[in-house]
Amino acid sequence: MDVRAVLEMVKDRTGWSQRELARRSGVDQSRISAWERGVHSPSVATLNRVVAAAGLQIRPELVALTADLDALVDAVLAAEPVVEWESLERLLDALSEELAVFHDEELKAAEREAREPVPCSEHVRWAFDGRTSLALQGLGFRADVPEVVAVLDEALRTWLFRRRAQPTACPPVSWFDATREELRGLLSAPLITASGMVQLRVVDQLGPVLRLLPEERTEALPVLASEAVEQEREDLGRVLGRLRELRHEGRNVA
Repeated sequence: MDVRAVLEMVKDRTGWSQRELARRSGVDQSRISAWERGVHSPSVATLNRVVAAAGLQIRPELVALTADLDALVDAVLAAEPVVEWESLERLLDALSEELAVFHDEELKAAEREAREPVPCSEHVRWAFDGRTSLALQGLGFRADVPEVVAVLDEALRTWLFRRRAQPTACPPVSWFDATREELRGLLSAPLITASGMVQLRVVDQLGPVLRLLPEERTEALPVLASEAVEQEREDLGRVLGRLRELRHEGRNVA
């Protein structure tokens, strides 16, 4: 069952927004947002509850095992990659900035020695992720909200603070005090930052990163390699895996 397609049909039939659907069904908007982005999947009972709130029901139908997946693969092959360059460039400039980072060891030493702490000059370690990565690599995905993967360290926490990042799924928090698990929960939905919207995924270490120079661009972009996207993102991994199978079967696949 394509959960995202079901939710889109419900909203189309009712004219409800995601927020309204969450209110009427009693399911948190952050959970519905995660389902629509393919980050998580609901149980059948929960999905039925959401659909029933709109006065609808789901009827099961037996189809070929790969029917939905093949339809999605066909759509990817038929489409041109769509990248919103304006929002991407704003984010690129912001992520490239040099940051004054205060590490805990330096703060404690400065307190002991009764002096001003000395910051380190660092940069966020990051790459374009998910659909943005695949669109930049020429696959027919649409990348409306830039997707980024970044190493979770003091530089990233400092960047989130300086960019006045606000989670859309939860109340504002202290980026310096939040634990790793809290951060992952906060980042389940897109962030609002001073440089625009961004979908951020945090990791301990970046996977293989490519430096791509798209047409008519003057600067190479760090992009997570497609095999790393496939490994880290279950929803996109299914599409990439099916594309690889079709190549092995000798189909006419780019």
